[in-house]
Amino acid sequence: MSRDPNLDALFKGFETKLEEQLQQRLLGSGDSSARVSAIESLEQAWSEMEQRMNLYLKRQRNMCAPIGRLPDELVVEVLRHCLDRENSVYPHSFWCPFRIPSAYSLCARWRTLAVNAPCLWSKIILPLPLKMFKLLRDRSVPASLDVFVAYDLFERDDDLISRTGDSLRQIVPRVSRLHVRHPADNQMNDFLVSHIGQKEFSSLTFLEMNENEDEDDSREAIYVLNTPLLRKLVFHGRTSSLSCFPLANLTDMTLDAMSLSGLEILKLLSATPRLECFDIVYGHVVYSDDTIPLPNVSLPLLRRLAIIELLTDEADRLLHHLEVPPSAHLELWVCNDGHSATIEDFIGRHMATHYGLKIFVEPLIFTLMSKCKEDILFCTLLDSESAVDFLALSKHPTNLSRLELAIELPPIKVLIGALRSWNLLTHICVRVDEDDFERLLTALEETPDIVCPALAILDCTGTKFSTIRLGSFLRFRRDKSAPIQELRITGGFAEGGVEALLPLVAEFLEVDEM
Repeated sequence: MSRDPNLDALFKGFETKLEEQLQQRLLGSGDSSARVSAIESLEQAWSEMEQRMNLYLKRQRNMCAPIGRLPDELVVEVLRHCLDRENSVYPHSFWCPFRIPSAYSLCARWRTLAVNAPCLWSKIILPLPLKMFKLLRDRSVPASLDVFVAYDLFERDDDLISRTGDSLRQIVPRVSRLHVRHPADNQMNDFLVSHIGQKEFSSLTFLEMNENEDEDDSREAIYVLNTPLLRKLVFHGRTSSLSCFPLANLTDMTLDAMSLSGLEILKLLSATPRLECFDIVYGHVVYSDDTIPLPNVSLPLLRRLAIIELLTDEADRLLHHLEVPPSAHLELWVCNDGHSATIEDFIGRHMATHYGLKIFVEPLIFTLMSKCKEDILFCTLLDSESAVDFLALSKHPTNLSRLELAIELPPIKVLIGALRSWNLLTHICVRVDEDDFERLLTALEETPDIVCPALAILDCTGTKFSTIRLGSFLRFRRDKSAPIQELRITGGFAEGGVEALLPLVAEFLEVDEM
């Protein structure tokens, strides 16, 4: 690489001027001993300047690399991801001490950006050494705080409890997200009463409370958090502890491993009129008291409700007394304990108000489709598709016009019986193996009365088939004056050419394999 002549001239001038200045300094140093001492001082100063220049040039070189050209905002975002990775809060390292990512000190520029970015210091995990707490508290100003409190790590150390309580109280107004893990006794209540009292969490919008269950403890929770802006609650613990939380303004609530009956769920929902999202994850099956009347609850803002899991009778009561917008997504995981209604009877009772039914497997899911509101999903924890009793399903009055199946089909006689009951079907969609598909075709060829005479659309995308067998079926339906108008298949799934099928239907759709 050719050298820049202007740069040579710059260094020559610098060198000449430096020599002149150094010569004058050395001439005025006196005897030889003083001159030696002056030379050593000059050498040290030169060495230090050389180090500074080398560092400056390295920084300039780094700025030429792609990473050095990143804007400040993007560097801070990268550091934020490093922080989240270094201090992952779930599930294993939730309660580890705060760790400063090494990327914060990758270079002088990144370190400066890290130190001056409040969002990179806004996660505080308590208990924490006081010096580290103060560092995070001060560097995070004015950002809102994401705070984790692990009460079970206090180990009944009164001094540690007191210091942590004092630290938490200092930052209460700045906490926007709070995560707490504690034993299912009154220790946490006592801690909050002593150190927080009714001090207002004026910025808190998200609260996650993980209560380690203690079956021997039956004391009621007595402390109520002062959280006027709380919108989302995630809670794992005892039902009685829900009294700790102000529920009226919640828009999102998730309850984990909680035992609630249909009655208790309705009472809880009645206390949260602004709720938009509600989830119960892996709840325990509980009966309602039949002698207690159930309240009617309206949730005009609800967008999603998902519950795992309810007895079928409890789910029935819940749906009967719950009014939600047509756009709300409902997902209920239901089960039968031998005393409540079977899955099929439960689904059958709700089919009359829906036009379509989907049955998929792994796990077994029934979806009821509606033209005027969001579909409802009824899921089970069953893996066995043979558990579906088609005859029991077909005994219920219905106006089904669409049926979608992605399960093993029942024996031919059972299938014929079910399809005869659903004689208004106009659209059948199947994702089954070839033998099951041919069983369906055989059922739809039953005589003397045509099965599903209104059937117009046969969708077998994702299903392999013989074109000879399917052609025979299509000709049969045409000859019986009940022709299939539209056929949908997946390209490459047919055994034999599909050209012979084209004259047998009014509309033919071939889609690519997904």
